[in-house]
Amino acid sequence: MIKTSLLFSVLALLLLKTIQPADPEPAPLIFKLMTKESQLIWKGTNVLGQGHNGTIQFTSGSLVLSKEDKTQTGTFNIDMTSITSTDQGLWKGRKGLDEHLKSTDFFSVAKFPNATMSIKKVVPGNKLSQFNVTGDLTLKGISKPVNFAAVIIQTKGKIKANAEFSINRTDWGIYYKSGWLFPLIKNDLISDSIKVSLNLLFSKSQD
Repeated sequence: MIKTSLLFSVLALLLLKTIQPADPEPAPLIFKLMTKESQLIWKGTNVLGQGHNGTIQFTSGSLVLSKEDKTQTGTFNIDMTSITSTDQGLWKGRKGLDEHLKSTDFFSVAKFPNATMSIKKVVPGNKLSQFNVTGDLTLKGISKPVNFAAVIIQTKGKIKANAEFSINRTDWGIYYKSGWLFPLIKNDLISDSIKVSLNLLFSKSQD
């Protein structure tokens, strides 16, 4: 009888342990992009190496870190109507270029005023503070994968990230003076490659 009671007690304890709710997963850490302190810098060149550079502004963004495994994901919203060239000193010289970049020859900002970058995966690289980033860039309504190396440094309440990579504009349907589309027009071609530099600063959300 004692053995039977002991067996039932053990079974009851095991059952209670089984049905007890699991400990809730720690809430993820959310870092908001500080848009005024962050920059997206672009550079485009022609086949002779001459070109222009400028900036595009972010409207919002966030980086999400899992407390347990430090998995990072994120989304950045980019205001394509803010595209501006910075290599020409006078506004009169920049105005025509900026308007052309916003036109249907390039980014069609009237129809596609916003672009987004979604970060899918961030894994450690071979060097200190270096990470390999995988994501999707949506531009002109077209989403394409992007992969690049980034230096990411986390301090108390802040994350700083810097990256440089290039995209092929024809992947997003930008064919103006492309050698891919017009291979015979040698000296008037614009490189398909656009260099992108990201200087990002995030602050831990207080929510």
